[in-house]
Amino acid sequence: METRILFDLPPILGLLPIFLYMVLGFKGVHPLLATFVSCLLGAILSLQSPISFARAIQSGATSFLALIGLLVIFGSALAEVLKESGGARLLIVGIMKKFGASQTKILIGTMVSIVVLTVSMGSMIAASALVATVAVTIAAAAKVSPAAMGIAFHMGGAAGLFIGPFTAPTVQMLELGELTYFEYLFSVSGPMALILFVLGIGMACWAQRTYASTVQYPPEEIENMDAGKSFTKEEIRSAWVFAISIVVLISYGIFIQGGMTFAFVVMLTPAILTGFAAGFTPTKIMDTMLAGASRSVWFFLMFVFFHPFIEFVAQTGAFSALLDMMSPLIDVFGRVGFIIVGTVVGIFGISGAAVAQVVILDEMYRGIFDMFGNIPLALYLTMLFMSAQITSFAYPGADMMCQMGFARSKHIKSMVINGIIVTLAMITYITIRALLTL
Repeated sequence: METRILFDLPPILGLLPIFLYMVLGFKGVHPLLATFVSCLLGAILSLQSPISFARAIQSGATSFLALIGLLVIFGSALAEVLKESGGARLLIVGIMKKFGASQTKILIGTMVSIVVLTVSMGSMIAASALVATVAVTIAAAAKVSPAAMGIAFHMGGAAGLFIGPFTAPTVQMLELGELTYFEYLFSVSGPMALILFVLGIGMACWAQRTYASTVQYPPEEIENMDAGKSFTKEEIRSAWVFAISIVVLISYGIFIQGGMTFAFVVMLTPAILTGFAAGFTPTKIMDTMLAGASRSVWFFLMFVFFHPFIEFVAQTGAFSALLDMMSPLIDVFGRVGFIIVGTVVGIFGISGAAVAQVVILDEMYRGIFDMFGNIPLALYLTMLFMSAQITSFAYPGADMMCQMGFARSKHIKSMVINGIIVTLAMITYITIRALLTL
């Protein structure tokens, strides 16, 4: 690749768009705006003409990242049909009743419900939104603190996102590492999801003990007893059709290693079948899907701009310069140091843009990984995955605030404490694993 940079600046300054991206993330700027502004800076630094910039955007619209954005849109469309059909309420009530009515069991039931729906629909945000319509009412009636529910939502959603076979992070990592789903599950995401889920139960129970006496839901949440309403025949039928179709399709998709191609079938088919089971007309099914999809269009646009953003940075020669600069440090600290530092760097990313962040990190570190030649691929992928996901816990950002909103919680202190504990736990895990593996 021909390298070029504005005013013949040192190539390492080509990383400025990435640093701008990180700063905007810390400032709470919307991820789409942060990506667009950083892309523009990359275009300026790499001396793009108006026509080359336009062609790069065109290329971004057909890139793998754009397909992941489209997958998120399909997941939101499926969630909207499940919500409008009433099937979501039945499924969530059914799951939560299995765990009982004590405060601890409600927290566990909430987390399990979010995990199940995230795995099924491929979207943590859509799953949390659906679970909130039922779980918050049950929690309010049982005097479960919003502070505890906020942690339960965040930890359950992340755990489901990690292990879902057709979630955006999973599809990306399978493509990046050329792994089967079960190889990815057991060697990359599964251990982290287990840590999050177990830690989530402990931290949610801690928040309940600590804040239940001072932080409670308002009376109107208890009055909205939507979870206690009886179910219609259409709601029962739509829930069964969704459950059966999603289980069959996910199982088949894993078996044939369908990956990104089959993921769209997994999202689209249950949405149509569930809509018909609920008695919707074809027009209503389409309108409902479009209503849900519209909420996630910004994901698609963000990934369209992210592709040229990375290409522009690469054209400045910044990634090669970074490799040259880090070589002496790598000689001193070795492979273990590389894995630990590579993970910690992810703290400074943008919450809510983990998939895009993996692309940046892989561009930055792939040369170092190849240079060592003896770091297991699973450990490298774990570093990339953890480095991108840790951003959502290290400091208050889009993902954390979104989950707090679904839980109807305003207690930021408990979320920050939980995030710090999770960040330390993840860094400890990758350090131990690197020491034992390398």
